Amino acid sequence: MKHNNFFANAASKALALAATVMMMSAAFTACSSSNDGPTTEPKINTVTIDGVERPIVKARYEDGFKGDYWLYLYLSADGKERIEIILDKELHMNGSLIDLTKKEEKHDEKSYWGVAYYQLDNPDISILFSIHGKPGNNHPVFTTGTLTASGSPDGTINIVLKNGRVKGDDGKEHTIVLSYSGTMENIGGSQPQPQTNTVTINGKDRKIEKVEYYEYPGERYYFTLYLTPDGKENVLIGLKKDRHFGKDIDLTKREPETDDHFWAVQYNTSESGKSFTYYGQNPDDHFFKSGTLNGNASFNSDLSGTLNLVLKNGKIKNNDGTEFTFLVNYNGPIESEQFVDLGLPSGTKWAKCNVGADKPEAYGKYFAWGETEDKSGQKSYDWGSYKWANKSNIRITKYCTNPDHGSNGFTDGRTELEAADDAATRYDKISCTPTQAQMEELMDKCTWTWKAYNGVYGYEVKGPNYNRIFLPAAGLYYNRELNKKGTGCYYWTKTLDTNASMLAVQLKGWRVNDSDEIRVGSDNRCRGLSVRGVRKK
Repeated sequence: MKHNNFFANAASKALALAATVMMMSAAFTACSSSNDGPTTEPKINTVTIDGVERPIVKARYEDGFKGDYWLYLYLSADGKERIEIILDKELHMNGSLIDLTKKEEKHDEKSYWGVAYYQLDNPDISILFSIHGKPGNNHPVFTTGTLTASGSPDGTINIVLKNGRVKGDDGKEHTIVLSYSGTMENIGGSQPQPQTNTVTINGKDRKIEKVEYYEYPGERYYFTLYLTPDGKENVLIGLKKDRHFGKDIDLTKREPETDDHFWAVQYNTSESGKSFTYYGQNPDDHFFKSGTLNGNASFNSDLSGTLNLVLKNGKIKNNDGTEFTFLVNYNGPIESEQFVDLGLPSGTKWAKCNVGADKPEAYGKYFAWGETEDKSGQKSYDWGSYKWANKSNIRITKYCTNPDHGSNGFTDGRTELEAADDAATRYDKISCTPTQAQMEELMDKCTWTWKAYNGVYGYEVKGPNYNRIFLPAAGLYYNRELNKKGTGCYYWTKTLDTNASMLAVQLKGWRVNDSDEIRVGSDNRCRGLSVRGVRKK
């Protein structure tokens, strides 16, 4: 009987204990489910992403020259898969717990924490996530997670990220934990001094062929450093005289808010994905990880001048995550840029002066269409002297689509001037005569005002961005006579009139009884008209 009571009591206690365990388990489960982050402790010198543990194969760092460190934990030997962490030396490298679910308090003079995961070999998404603690920007924060860091990367550094959960750029939720303890390779430090009159990109020197400048109102200057004869590869530096000339500009720091002009550094190339543009209002996005810029210029009355420009220790992280070094050193002559950006949709830049002129109001030279030599005062502008006509029957020998107008039924299908026959290209090899479409854009998108400029009448043409050019009323040559001088603007395009191959498209603009007549039409190719060159940006 006592045995029966003992087992009964034991069974009763066992049931009670089981119930208690189940209640505790349920409570623990409920507690765990309220914290969605992974609870696994990170294993030292590994990164675990979505439950997959990866060894850290290499650790490197850069001194960001802003009181911060850029830390790189490589998960692949080629460095294309990696974790990047940005930490301020004073705020974050002291072992204190960083709550990755919260933005930091504003502190513009110091860096904010950042954690990013790159997988540059992934064709679908190269940056899985990029999270920053900066308040007020578009970057998200972690759903759960803490980060601690202590020590120094040039000695022993300790980094631990626990319980990380984050929504990636792929729209999915990802977990991450990591731990690293050890030394790091320094990949920063000062770079060599840039060679004189070169731009150096990733250690490769590019000779500066020539430098031009353009002055905007308010002593704002853009200097274009050409790296190729055709001008397609170039560096553009923007500086305001009183704000930037002769001063060391820290390219890693945001300039104070202003309605005035920010510094600008732009690299243009036809190579896909290699161009960049950075301004003084956006370094907070960490494009320039290091670098200083100092520029000064003097100008002469003839619009020439001298520029001394040095960009030292430039290190850039582009939008696609690639990094490269960028140095500039120029000390030499500059010329006023002869092309004006009018803010046109096509990006076309228009020359300040007519071909053959040295100032905006000068008439310049007169050309028959498809010829590159001025004949005024020497030959008559007629079919008898025209280069591309058969003199015996006045029929066309080049640029012809109509057999009735071609010599012996000749056609070649050419409808635009080739470079060898382009007067603008003859005088400036990186410009050309505008197409009909470019001339129509100038006519339609700009404001035209008849006025006198330095005593010469013509049209001031103001673009959408309020920049201007002046087209003098140079008239046109019939035979040996200059007609409509001072009253009419006549400018060739490079486009053939495809309905009548003896004609080419021109712009006509004149003032009659206080009324403007501006249109695109056609005229005989043998007549002598002005040419105003264009360039694409």
